[in-house]
Amino acid sequence: MLRHLLTLLCALHLTLAPMAVRGAEGVFLHQTAEARSPACVATLTAVDVASAGMSLYTCGRDQTLSACTAAAAEALPVGLDRGAKVLLKHGNGPTETLTEATLKVAPDGKRTVEVAPNRTFNVDTSRATRGTPEYELLNRPPPNTRIELDNGTTFRTGAGGYVDEITYQPVNRRGVRDGRQTAVGREGIAGDVGGHIQACRHGGTCDRFNLFPQNGTFNNRAYRAWENTITEALQNGDNVGNVTVRFNRIDPNNPRPDSLEIEYQIKGETRILDFRNEA
Repeated sequence: MLRHLLTLLCALHLTLAPMAVRGAEGVFLHQTAEARSPACVATLTAVDVASAGMSLYTCGRDQTLSACTAAAAEALPVGLDRGAKVLLKHGNGPTETLTEATLKVAPDGKRTVEVAPNRTFNVDTSRATRGTPEYELLNRPPPNTRIELDNGTTFRTGAGGYVDEITYQPVNRRGVRDGRQTAVGREGIAGDVGGHIQACRHGGTCDRFNLFPQNGTFNNRAYRAWENTITEALQNGDNVGNVTVRFNRIDPNNPRPDSLEIEYQIKGETRILDFRNEA
């Protein structure tokens, strides 16, 4: 049962929708408040995380995470206890992410909001439909987080909330494409497309975690040639092991990786490929 119902900046008409996020320590039950007024830039909602409360603070448009934590510290209700858990929603559109933080109160009364250390979430992919917490974790994963899917795929995000490393098992089964792929291509530079990490023909989805802005020529030539190697092995009935892809970014907040390393196994032999994200 919800213990608190607090609103921040928007004491307007709110629509409540129940949600649940499964984390390493259990299930977080909370309700999100959706403001019907576009003037609302932030809401604080009721959350029940075991015996502690958790609040959702929505950052201002184009506000950095550090600026958001400072704004949240000033805006959170004075009566909120020190140690209270806060979810910071920041970024815009497809780059919007959730970051867990904790409210700290110094002896002199100064309040700060500190980003929490790494966490692990387990996701039931059968529940990942639009509007669910599972969908959010696959399409707007928090920074510095490890996410484990029930199909064996695991990925880790960096400080910017983008995938730094992912491990998956390729299969000879085609996934479904949708408009999210095109949207991710637009996050990059001229000539980029939305590239799958796990190819659609190898069971990959169009969830944001499995897409990255990829140079179009690289996508259609070198990366496709490697995908063809996997396809051929699968069709021949060879033992194809897990694939691990590691991304390198000079700027962790840039959705577009500068380079990547692919480690994979065919018939027990480990192979490693290095690519620049360029033509």
